[in-house]
Amino acid sequence: MKPQGVLGIFGDMDTACEAIRELKSSGYGRLEVLSPAPHHELEHALDDGPSGVKWFTLTGALTGLASAIALTTWTSNDWPLVTGGKPIVISPGYFVIMFELTVLFSAIFSLTGFIVLSRLPHTRLRVGYDERFSDASIGIWLPVAREKFDAATAALKKHGAEEVKLETR
Repeated sequence: MKPQGVLGIFGDMDTACEAIRELKSSGYGRLEVLSPAPHHELEHALDDGPSGVKWFTLTGALTGLASAIALTTWTSNDWPLVTGGKPIVISPGYFVIMFELTVLFSAIFSLTGFIVLSRLPHTRLRVGYDERFSDASIGIWLPVAREKFDAATAALKKHGAEEVKLETR
């Protein structure tokens, strides 16, 4: 199914932020904002919450630590080197390997989480793109069904959109 929605074009940052807040409180939950550069004001207005990448990082860290413990224990038991009656598996000697694998797996899982949660790569042009969004304008795209086009158009114009387009790709 092809995406359908309404695209509002705003020339002012404050107007766009105010419109985002009011549209979210009106029940339009899934907004997509297109801007020429990242702006903290837009992020605060969208209030999407914290990123889930931290859970990927934690999973990677625990997996790396468990892998390091398993690797060092297995290799020590498989090729025992008894020196002066000391135990074969002794952890202080393995802390460096545990640390390194924890960091390595954390980095790999963080990168994977970033790619997955960002829905990369974008293989086609995103909905609602307009050339003005690479210059100075800000766009707000509301995904709505055809029956609600008029209500969404009125909501965007009410909140100060300079132009409103219907997107039915």
